[in-house]
Amino acid sequence: MPETSRLARLATGQEVFGPTLDALLRELAPRLDQGTRVMVEAWPMQPDGTPKDGEALFDRLMTLRGRLGPAPLPPGRKPSSPGRALVGFLLGAAMALPLGFLVAFILLEFLLSPELVPSIPGLWVLVAVIALAGAAGGARHGARPTRLGHAAMRGIGGFLGGAILGALTSLFVAAGLGAVLDVSQREGAFAMGVVFAIMPLGGLIGGLGLALWMARRAWRGWDQPVPAPP
Repeated sequence: MPETSRLARLATGQEVFGPTLDALLRELAPRLDQGTRVMVEAWPMQPDGTPKDGEALFDRLMTLRGRLGPAPLPPGRKPSSPGRALVGFLLGAAMALPLGFLVAFILLEFLLSPELVPSIPGLWVLVAVIALAGAAGGARHGARPTRLGHAAMRGIGGFLGGAILGALTSLFVAAGLGAVLDVSQREGAFAMGVVFAIMPLGGLIGGLGLALWMARRAWRGWDQPVPAPP
């Protein structure tokens, strides 16, 4: 097949059909039969570079994926085991629990009326559901590593790290602006605004930004061989 073919461009990391279809084709590429390869190469494209009737192409590829069964793990990815499932469960819960508390804090701070705060036991249920979802996702990824699970776990870790960095950055920025504007940082209104408004907002922005970047990077890098430890 010529080097300028779509499958060859996908193999070198270039974008052809869009992130979702490209990731699916990279996963299936080693197992595609000749007829499917010809279909992919000849699939009509729109003037803006997107595939014409992309949903039909996606449905065909998903049907093929279901018929072929689970893809083999990329080189260097560790196979599943009960021990890895248990570790995934614990790590997933440990990463999702702070995320649950952060979501509850954001709801209390920005979305819910103060009059409702004393009567919201459902927030504890929400925290528990988020923690259990993270634990279940971690266990499933440990039991059967997948591209989606890999990206999700990296995204959760990125959100927590980004939230901490974003909150600290916003704290230093607010303190700097307070010094420039000659506002006493011991003033109650200023301190409350920093702690309960600026820092949560900075944490949310930083968490979402880093989560999206790490999840996208993990998704695209799933097929890449994992370097062997030195």
